[in-house]
Amino acid sequence: MEVGTEPDFLLIMKNNLQDPNVANPSKMAGKYMAFGKGDLFDLFFHVRIKFGAKKMYKFANNFNYDE
Repeated sequence: MEVGTEPDFLLIMKNNLQDPNVANPSKMAGKYMAFGKGDLFDLFFHVRIKFGAKKMYKFANNFNYDE
């Protein structure tokens, strides 16, 4: 947004650090957490998102750009 573009992203991760089976667990414990902005974020909540190789790139690991 700072450079004049519209945000369009979705971040999803599982909170596997907190145990949902303890007394007074965090409301996020053991759940997938999602945050985003734009069309992709809206699609996630209203329409199923399916991987499409023509528009998406799946990383093979977390240290380089291998597909």
